[in-house]
Amino acid sequence: MFQAQSVSTVFVGLCTPCSGRSILREQKQKLQVENANRDGLKKRMADLSTFLKEQPTAINEYDEQLIRQLIEKVTIFEDKFTAEFKSGVTVDVNE
Repeated sequence: MFQAQSVSTVFVGLCTPCSGRSILREQKQKLQVENANRDGLKKRMADLSTFLKEQPTAINEYDEQLIRQLIEKVTIFEDKFTAEFKSGVTVDVNE
């Protein structure tokens, strides 16, 4: 019985570092994906900021280019509509 405990203790001891490295690898990969997503969002926001700075301050007419640059989608409900911007911001319009 003592022998079995020693073997299982050794087995657990051998597997723990492997599991730890695997978990660390997965965490590192997850963080790299999150960083890449964050970098992509930062770039889109910088591009959007640059685009907006180039636009005239007053918009007097419909501008297809501006809409395509800013809006991801519009959802229409009975009592409102929701505009989702490419930056991820959503705006509800109740009129």
